[in-house]
Amino acid sequence: MVLKGKSKFRVIHPQSLNTDQQKSLAELYLPLMGQQAYALYHLLNAEGYFTDEINTISRLILILDTNIDGINESFKILEQFKLIRTFYNRNTELLHFEIQFPMNGSDFLMQAAFGRFFIKKMGKLQYRQTSKLFQVKELSEDDLEITSNFDVSVLKDWDDENERSFEELRRKLYETTHIEFDIKAFVTGYSTLLLPSSLRTKDNLKMIAQMGTVYSIDIPTMRKIVAQSVNIDEGTIDMEALRKRCIAVRSKGAQSNPDDYDVTPVQYLYNLKGQQEVEPWEKKLLEEISMEYHLSTEVTNYLLRYVYENHDKRITSNLTKAVARDWSVHNVTNVEQARDYVNSLSKKSKSSRVPDFTIKKTPKEKVSIDEIRSRIFQEDGE
Repeated sequence: MVLKGKSKFRVIHPQSLNTDQQKSLAELYLPLMGQQAYALYHLLNAEGYFTDEINTISRLILILDTNIDGINESFKILEQFKLIRTFYNRNTELLHFEIQFPMNGSDFLMQAAFGRFFIKKMGKLQYRQTSKLFQVKELSEDDLEITSNFDVSVLKDWDDENERSFEELRRKLYETTHIEFDIKAFVTGYSTLLLPSSLRTKDNLKMIAQMGTVYSIDIPTMRKIVAQSVNIDEGTIDMEALRKRCIAVRSKGAQSNPDDYDVTPVQYLYNLKGQQEVEPWEKKLLEEISMEYHLSTEVTNYLLRYVYENHDKRITSNLTKAVARDWSVHNVTNVEQARDYVNSLSKKSKSSRVPDFTIKKTPKEKVSIDEIRSRIFQEDGE
């Protein structure tokens, strides 16, 4: 949608940014977005604190000393970098700009498109230097959404060498904080004919342990999977083949109390669904949560229960990832914190005005937070 000077808007959900988020915006987003988009984000966030205030785009043009083309370009950039979501209400002809938190530094640099774009624009040296600034931190939808997606055409000249460099840098940056697979027991007594010593590198064993943890693979099964993924003649191990084999393993897990979060996420989801098979897309979702948001096992399991019980006993990718990102941003590290955070949101929802674009309503209609949630986070086709 092309904005016009007379277009009316309201900003919702302004965010109070902490120091790490401010640093991420300045060190990572600013070099890639440019000063005008950066300034627009902060201006919109400030505008959001004037409750119920409706303004026109011309106000933003005046404050930023730009023109309508510049404003449209900046909005497009902010949408592509997932810093705002844009909604349009046809009845009121009013735009709503929903402010989003910036990603933390480590996640930004490892994100498929953003990380590559940073290397392409800033170079490998700046990628390495900038990543050091964030490594010390623990990696811890009824209006039509018209937000733009990231334009991957900026990477059209990305070649194999760039890809190798990016994967190497990302591998070095990524550190899993919650590996529970016993890699020492896995290696002990495991024949070198099946896994040669040359392949027992720190990175390879770390990936095996990660896959074992994420997909809830026991040691005997993992040994078979690894052996099937090794090419003895070439002296290589196909990690993508290993991942696919892990995903194909049938779920296992004895019936347990839903309050027992001390099991692997695959096992917990298996039990949560009444001992029904965990689908491949669900396993991939759990891996994505593990790699991108770095939640502990118990928090991940509590998250699964929270989504399942509040979304018609279903797990959907959009809602699960949205909650995972939110909990990661708010440094939720254990079940007690997760429970307290959920309760605080519930109390806040009862006292806060619900944006009119999120619901269809008559003047006296009351809509529950669960209904609002289900309308915002739509099933994405799994």
